[in-house]
Amino acid sequence: FQFLFDNVEPITVLSPNGATIKVVGLPVMGKLECGDATQEVSNDAALGALDWSHGFFPYYTRWIWALGCGTEKNKTIGFNLCCGVHDDTTRSISENILWINGVPERLPKLSFEKQTPNCWIIQSHDKSINLSFTAITGRHANTDYLFVSSKLMHSYGEFNGTIHDATGREVLVSATPGIIEEHEANW
Repeated sequence: FQFLFDNVEPITVLSPNGATIKVVGLPVMGKLECGDATQEVSNDAALGALDWSHGFFPYYTRWIWALGCGTEKNKTIGFNLCCGVHDDTTRSISENILWINGVPERLPKLSFEKQTPNCWIIQSHDKSINLSFTAITGRHANTDYLFVSSKLMHSYGEFNGTIHDATGREVLVSATPGIIEEHEANW
């Protein structure tokens, strides 16, 4: 696959826990191959994300992270939402970001509430983020080596709801594909 970075700005977050670079809503082109089947992917029909992180986390670490991207009303949207890592109520350190046509906007602190194994509610404390997520499928991995352990759950599905940026502009999120990751670890 080839990611096209021409019109999408990445964000970089540095905190006591480490560093992360995120960019969501990247046009993608390439091909998927599975056995004898090949599927071409063109940059006008596919969007992706890049997530690079390097951390210095406490021994016990837990986070919930979400990412989604799609198109709404002829706009490319992408969002990265997280709690448990790089949290800062002043919004000076946060990886909660909304991209509209490649331009990132900071979003406030938020919370994730798991309603059922397949349904989540994601809201900011000021209600500018109001999303639901319905999982369609997922995967999990559990590792336990006495003093080092990891419980990882990926849920793949769709986001619905609204996000308001700092200027009050509303972005409708409707059946936008994405992921929620739950990770709990003792490193």
